[in-house]
Amino acid sequence: MKQNAFHRVMSYIDNDIVDAFLDIKSKKERKISSQRKTHSFLKWGSMAAVFCLVLATSLVLIFTHLGQNADPALTLPAGVDPAVTLPMGADPAFSLPTDADQILWYEKSNVLCDEDASMVTWRGIQVSEALYEALCRAENDRYLAVIVRYRTDERLNQYVFDGKSYLERERELDALRSLTNRYEMLQKEGEQLKFKERLYTEGLADGTKWTKDFYEERIAFYGESLLSEFIESGVFLAEKLENSLSQTRQQIREEEQKISDSIQSYDESVAPALVRAFEAYAVTAKNGTVYLFITPSALASLAVENKADYAMYLASRAGYEGHLSDAASPDIQDTVSGFACDKIVFDSLDTENLRPSNDEAVLRLLNETVEKWQYTCDCVEFTFYYRGVLTEEMFQEMRYAGIVQTDSPARMIVQVKYADINTEALKELSQMAEITSIHIAASTGSLPQPNAAEDPSSP
Repeated sequence: MKQNAFHRVMSYIDNDIVDAFLDIKSKKERKISSQRKTHSFLKWGSMAAVFCLVLATSLVLIFTHLGQNADPALTLPAGVDPAVTLPMGADPAFSLPTDADQILWYEKSNVLCDEDASMVTWRGIQVSEALYEALCRAENDRYLAVIVRYRTDERLNQYVFDGKSYLERERELDALRSLTNRYEMLQKEGEQLKFKERLYTEGLADGTKWTKDFYEERIAFYGESLLSEFIESGVFLAEKLENSLSQTRQQIREEEQKISDSIQSYDESVAPALVRAFEAYAVTAKNGTVYLFITPSALASLAVENKADYAMYLASRAGYEGHLSDAASPDIQDTVSGFACDKIVFDSLDTENLRPSNDEAVLRLLNETVEKWQYTCDCVEFTFYYRGVLTEEMFQEMRYAGIVQTDSPARMIVQVKYADINTEALKELSQMAEITSIHIAASTGSLPQPNAAEDPSSP
């Protein structure tokens, strides 16, 4: 989950640096940017050259002073708001140290890196498992694509976005999820709990009888306040509970989006400092992600201060170059309405789940999925989790390029070419009672074998 760069100032000082300091970029497009043309100094006149020399000298003194006296994680020019001044995309003066085909990338192209892997200490540096394996097998002069982040979570936890710290938002989200869990359980037990003590004293007419200990445990789980809200005078208010559950789920979706935005904003704010820390190497920031291109031998003798403060991951090529072209992507402009939005989950570039809150969000996220991955693959993969019975014939209107059904978990995986996406068919399927959830992601590989052993968890 799944964005700006301010660096290499001295390498391309010209009129566009002023534009960069005034350019307010949208922070909503997490990993989407376009290449900008590298600028030239060839037509500067002699007086302009003198002026630039003076300006450059001043900037060197300012940044040197700031770098020596400030927290490296937070250092920015005085009075500069990173959300306003830092340009989107990669540094236009940056070029890869070698051909991209000669660089060792993370093999899974549908994620930025192996961020979920456990970390290994290598030469005093925290590296991911995939990066460690790459370091062990790569030649000493082979460049590796590495994503650099700060190790500690404390910076992120204390980062304030839209009036709240990240940690506060996480706690609020946990509370909402806990409330949702109680609501869902009460939907199943409400008709019994309305009988109160009778549950363990006399029992119910259908033969149900609880122990006193179990009854008291359930009362403690829900809390008297919540129970009194949905059980009044021996009547279980099922419709009221359903409405409250729906509202809470919507709050969760909104809070998840806020957390995603918070992470995005945090990444933007620390990217410049990370780049400065590694400025002696081939480093650039693109959309808040800092990419370091370095050989195993250079990494082994890494010359940066406090190198134990950083965590490094092997970067995927799709994450680095998947969004640089300005070529137009298919534009889904349908006005389809009526999606069962609470069932739909999109897989974003950083693997954070994105849940659309309305019909417009479904179409927007479909467009974003195509736009993000059009240079890496040509299909969207729709995974339909279900209960009951589904057949391939039910998915004919999806105009699929490939389809496979598995039993554990029960799901239908459908690959659809970008140009063939049928949003009307997707809406109809989302409304089917048998379908419990729909996971939508770019398809970057072949379909799994039916009923192959795999993780049974669903989104």
